[in-house]
Amino acid sequence: MKLLTALLVAIGISSVNPVQAKERTLLLMRDGAFYDVEIKKISRYQVVFFNNGRKAQGKIKVPTSMVYAVLAKDGNNVFFDEGGRQRIVPAGDNDLEGDILFTRDFNFFPVYDLRINDEGLFYKVRNDQHAQYYKMERDNVFMVKHADKHVTLFSSKYVPAANAVVWPTEQPYVHAPRTDHSDREFQAATWMEARQLYDSVCQANPYILYKPGIMLEYGYQKAGYLSKVHGVSYIRQQVADLRANKGYIVPYLMQMVYDDDHERVRGVPKDYYEYMFPVEIDAWGNYRLHHNIGQDLMQIDSRSGYGVLIPGDMKAGQRLTCSTQTTAGRTFGGKKVTIQSTFKEWHVVGEREITTTAGIFSCMKLRGLIYESINGKKPRAYKIACYMTKGLGIVCYDSMPLDGKEKEPLTLCLMRMQDNTKKKN
Repeated sequence: MKLLTALLVAIGISSVNPVQAKERTLLLMRDGAFYDVEIKKISRYQVVFFNNGRKAQGKIKVPTSMVYAVLAKDGNNVFFDEGGRQRIVPAGDNDLEGDILFTRDFNFFPVYDLRINDEGLFYKVRNDQHAQYYKMERDNVFMVKHADKHVTLFSSKYVPAANAVVWPTEQPYVHAPRTDHSDREFQAATWMEARQLYDSVCQANPYILYKPGIMLEYGYQKAGYLSKVHGVSYIRQQVADLRANKGYIVPYLMQMVYDDDHERVRGVPKDYYEYMFPVEIDAWGNYRLHHNIGQDLMQIDSRSGYGVLIPGDMKAGQRLTCSTQTTAGRTFGGKKVTIQSTFKEWHVVGEREITTTAGIFSCMKLRGLIYESINGKKPRAYKIACYMTKGLGIVCYDSMPLDGKEKEPLTLCLMRMQDNTKKKN
């Protein structure tokens, strides 16, 4: 609802970090913003107050349909539904430090070890590692105020405030029998030669087997239009070598980058095009995915850890084992960069059909989050949708920041493929 944002901008209200409400009266809006206020009047239809940050503005009137709560420094808290009906709750201790969960039935309380995914919210109610986890359905949650001051809303009806993001609701979670995969199931086959190991993997029908001789060309897109990332519009990848290393299959990728005219991108050093080391595959078709495909636009010097363990026999509803990887490398300009990527909440949604300029593919869709920190800076969170097809690998990869700065996801989509394995007799 753009009216809310337009109204607040017009009257010039400045928001505050939601710290300790017991020291002040806070006005909590339905767009996730907090304001330090002095309340003058509350009625069925409006809240009248002074903005303590800008007293010169005088009295400000906001419709109750835009207000979630008035959190008083003493006395009572007042909650509002979107029809303006009120619920009065004793203020008690309104300390808003740490992670705070606000519910749709006018309640809020501190939570610990909070985990959010498409199934719901999982949390502990006290700071005790031995305490049980509780679950709350997303439909019952209005908002989460996080310890780092940003806000997650669970409704897209209003344009979110500057410090708020909306948890995506367009992709419902596909419920299915759950099988969690752990590192114990990732086993080397040290007795196999490279060809035997490769044939074994093929029999497992893996989804991300990089097939030797197949050239795949991806294009960056936003809102369906070709887009540039650091001057690059296309990435072309092909398996240059397939080896057995300590009982795992290791595909080495050679790649090229092009601009939107399919010309070589200037300034890219020659050693960038050398072999890459993206995955490890065991004999049962399980994969340690070592890279975020969006990181391919850098020269990689070293990589430790892996991102996510993907089983070769993916089924809808599976949660995947997630981990953290650290990549050290250089930009095209030679600047050193270290990226730490933490994968969280990855799971298998189910089968989807994807149509690209390269053809129509039956894919398995994965969902997850990646928290990416560059050179030790504050991590930026991304919502990922990854579509994989048997025998080729990734067909489409959507990456959407959750900080609200981007309106459309960046998509790396398969544009063209070429089979170089066919030989003339």
